[in-house]
Amino acid sequence: KSEYKFPVAFQLQSNVNCELTDEVFAVGTPSSLELSQTVSKGIISAFRNEKSGLNLIQTDVSVNPGNSGGPLLKNPAIFIGIVNSKISGKSIEGLSFCTPVKDVIEYLNLNVK
Repeated sequence: KSEYKFPVAFQLQSNVNCELTDEVFAVGTPSSLELSQTVSKGIISAFRNEKSGLNLIQTDVSVNPGNSGGPLLKNPAIFIGIVNSKISGKSIEGLSFCTPVKDVIEYLNLNVK
């Protein structure tokens, strides 16, 4: 929650065109408030369609627990998804996942023009 009144906001577009290797950016607050508004850069490395019906954008953007719920953007400041998870463990790096904007719009039952 923010008390600040922002002069602009991201536009929600349900038909955002994304392709493999598109450069993307994650914005968030990883770990603590001292690291707030951190920006990480990477690429789209895959599109995943899970058997459960869940669609995901796979990226190598560096994300941490405080990035969850933050935006995934591509230039020029186009909102393409919400950061939701990463896979970590011994010898695993650079596997993070985001919910695509079209699914966010559907899940929230938003009317986007």
